Amino acid sequence: MLWLIAIWTALANGLVIILWVSIPGLTANSKTDPAIIQSVMTGVFFIAGGLAIALGSIIRGHDSILKERESGTASWIISKPVSRSSFVMAKMLANCIGMLLIIVLAQGIITYLLIDLTLGRPPDPVSYLHGLAILGLYCTFFMAFAVSLSALAMSRGVTLGIPMLAAMGGMLLALLCRYGGFMPQSVIQLNFLSPANLNIIAWNTARGMLPSGPDQITIVATLAWIAILIMAAVVKFERVEL
Repeated sequence: MLWLIAIWTALANGLVIILWVSIPGLTANSKTDPAIIQSVMTGVFFIAGGLAIALGSIIRGHDSILKERESGTASWIISKPVSRSSFVMAKMLANCIGMLLIIVLAQGIITYLLIDLTLGRPPDPVSYLHGLAILGLYCTFFMAFAVSLSALAMSRGVTLGIPMLAAMGGMLLALLCRYGGFMPQSVIQLNFLSPANLNIIAWNTARGMLPSGPDQITIVATLAWIAILIMAAVVKFERVEL
């Protein structure tokens, strides 16, 4: 367990730790406004670290059902008094709960403590927890995406590659739509339906900026996408030959 936490800490908080130990300006005695330093450190975790957690979640979940189909374990389990839908839901819940507790919550606490050690002034805990909840939703979507594809497809190229491209491409599009200043308005409007916005929304929320109307649309849309992915996986798995 400790080695697993260490690996995830390196992935999710590596840049935050580098900022903490190697940049002289990131100290409580710096002339830089502590609020700016706090914003930078939380941004590095929620945006860069959040993407790393999402990619790690995809790697963890992409073959969770596929490998059991290949080994014949799924067929053996289904031969018992266990429904196929229960099998899919159990895989989904086990992966998502583990990811939320061991990765998102644990890494969020580490970042919070690092900010406190750096500045002696951590973010508002309520706002920060709200930000972590939104980050958890972001990572849950990509975990659900990978696990669902694992039930739908028999190719690791599909179950791993498509969610990874969606996470990285979606993150790039989200940044361009929010800060690029040159994207067509129609693309910006459609982008609000993309879960890839959620780590940016999580960062803003952790800084005390409550989600606006468009951000609320993104949150609701992500919940809908997760429900659609789960239903698609259950329906397909009910019909697949094991």
